Amino acid sequence: MVAKMFVNLNNIKHNLNEIKKIINNDTKIIAMVKADAYGLGDVNVCKFLETQNINFFGTAIVDEAVHLRKNNIKSDILVTGQFLKEDISKIIRYDLIVTVSNIDLLNKLNNKAIQIGKKVKVHIKVDTGMTRLRI
Repeated sequence: MVAKMFVNLNNIKHNLNEIKKIINNDTKIIAMVKADAYGLGDVNVCKFLETQNINFFGTAIVDEAVHLRKNNIKSDILVTGQFLKEDISKIIRYDLIVTVSNIDLLNKLNNKAIQIGKKVKVHIKVDTGMTRLRI
C-alpha cells in the first residue's frame, strides 16, 4: 500500500483567516515552507499563500529559497539556517534575506554586495544560550 497525502488549500485559507482575526492588521506573517513545505509542495503552497496576501516565506537553506525564486515566487524569502560563503552570489542574485550569526560571513556578504552595487537584507540571530545556529 502506498501512503498518500492530500492538501486542502481551503483548510489552509481557513486557518490563515483564523490567525488574522487575532493579530494586528500590520503584523506580517511568515509562512515556513522548508522541506518542500513539509511535504505539501512548496511552490504550490507559496503561490496559493501569495493570493492570500502572505508576503513572507521561510526556508531552511539557500537552495530551497532559490528553488522558489526560480518558480516565480516574488515575496520576501528568509533563509533561517546559516548560509555558506559559497551561497553569497545566490543570496544577492535571488534577492534573499538571510539569517546572520557569524560576523565573518556578514562581512563577506556585505563586501560582495558593495562590490556589485547591491543591498542585502539580513536577519540578525543572536545566540541567547541555546546554540542552535553555529558555524
